[in-house]
Amino acid sequence: MQTFDPSSRGFPLRREFDRIAFEKLLVQLFALDENLAQRLREELLGGGPPEITRECFEMLLNLSHTNGVFSEAAAIARSIGEVLFGRPLA
Repeated sequence: MQTFDPSSRGFPLRREFDRIAFEKLLVQLFALDENLAQRLREELLGGGPPEITRECFEMLLNLSHTNGVFSEAAAIARSIGEVLFGRPLA
């Protein structure tokens, strides 16, 4: 997995993020975007230090900016940003 440093985009990854809160948000996201939820789970909870690929970060960032029928998923993506980066994705 080729990772990148999200702090280069202004979102430093918290190495000690709340894994229980993250897992609960992933369950909610899974019902709306199974692919992204699975990728986040694999990259951040798959054992070893948590890391995120640029592609997965961009997917999460893009989802956080959607509205309309995806507004529920966008709210979950913003909450995931708070857990992982200490602030919502914007």
